[in-house]
Amino acid sequence: MFNLKKIFKLCTALLAISMITVIFAACSCGEESSVIENQFGTYYKNIDTVITYNLDSQNINTKVDENKSLALQGVLNKCEELAKTPECEFSKDFMVTYQENEYLVAHDGCNHIKHNGKYYRIPVSDRMILNDIFENYGAKIKNQAINEKHEVEVKK
Repeated sequence: MFNLKKIFKLCTALLAISMITVIFAACSCGEESSVIENQFGTYYKNIDTVITYNLDSQNINTKVDENKSLALQGVLNKCEELAKTPECEFSKDFMVTYQENEYLVAHDGCNHIKHNGKYYRIPVSDRMILNDIFENYGAKIKNQAINEKHEVEVKK
């Protein structure tokens, strides 16, 4: 009645087709990944990154290009959490937003960022990158002399 050879061949063929389908579905098939992992953290491509600067009679609220987005993510990935609250000025008038996360930038020259109620220090060189990106989109960041006046110990 049943030809076992034909059933075996049919099952093998179906299994092979299923495996090929799974392999093709799992790979991106030449598409570029939207997530980049490296020693500094996770970077997201093709996401909306918005900068806001509403200080000194300037009103900037704009989406940045992908290269600037990756640079901003690089700055934010290297932040070190502070052990206590710094004496810096933060507001939603100077911030970076991506993936529904708001990063408030100190607007008094401190090298600090506030995110989710926690405070982080960024290196001076990264603060300069952050300022340059904002200035590239028209912000005239005055009185932003990068300083260590409010240096706070990093959380261990």
